[in-house]
Amino acid sequence: MSGDPSLQPHTTHEKPPRRCDRQYIIRLGYLSWLRPRDVLHQQWGRCGFDQEFGPRLCPLGIRVNAVCPHEIITPRIRSGFERRGPDPHKAVQELNKNVPLGRIAESEDIADVIAFLASDEAKYIAGETVEVTGVKPVSG
Repeated sequence: MSGDPSLQPHTTHEKPPRRCDRQYIIRLGYLSWLRPRDVLHQQWGRCGFDQEFGPRLCPLGIRVNAVCPHEIITPRIRSGFERRGPDPHKAVQELNKNVPLGRIAESEDIADVIAFLASDEAKYIAGETVEVTGVKPVSG
């Protein structure tokens, strides 16, 4: 065959042209979505969004995943300790004792997981919910 090579049919040995692998939806959720209680049953469906739409959107080159963190130390959490009276530094140290990894997550830890899911290294991860717990048990 002659002519423009981009218009030629692909053989079975060639890799087909890639769709845009850089399209993704990453939702930030809560672990309560995974362990619903009576009050939280309506949120249960939000977790299923990833499992439902992941297979539907993958053929279009769109990966759908969720990140569900446990506790995260934020300025708001620290100010909450201050309002209630305990020293924020000591309160965080007490929380850290209950986490097998030795500390409560910081927002950068969650951002790293999101950045990974958005990267080419995670191009085969789709329709998943990633729990970021530091191995701390989640009561439910």
